[in-house]
Amino acid sequence: MSHKSAKRYFKIIVVTGLILAMSFCVFGCKKDDTGAYSEKVNEFYQKLSSYDAKINAIDSKASDADAKLLEILDQMDNDFKEFAKIDSPASVPEAKEHANNASNCMSNAVSYYHEAFKSEKTDETALQNAKLQYENAFIEIKNVGVALQNAK
Repeated sequence: MSHKSAKRYFKIIVVTGLILAMSFCVFGCKKDDTGAYSEKVNEFYQKLSSYDAKINAIDSKASDADAKLLEILDQMDNDFKEFAKIDSPASVPEAKEHANNASNCMSNAVSYYHEAFKSEKTDETALQNAKLQYENAFIEIKNVGVALQNAK
């Protein structure tokens, strides 16, 4: 796979993940006794949605497109780590576990994406591993919303 097709592939993954996360925010983060935590979850989802615009603004034909993608991924990784630090309500301890799992998966995904794009030819194995870890990160984020929904 060329860098161009890898970039397009990556954009599709990111956009799909963001749409998935945002849709679960609507269903999983209603106000109740977990209101303060739900607000922080909503803020995190909003932060994630901003990455869609950043990624779409990258010119995939530019020579520095890979570097820009990796920079955005690094920012996402930091946001996931910060999100995992937020204490969940005592009534929803699994939310914290899912947030930690999401952060770990995103860190693994970012590491694999760096590996995939480090040389002239895209490392297909690293790219597949990155995709899997990235998807797992968003599944875990979805599970934070599910845990909040189930706590009601």
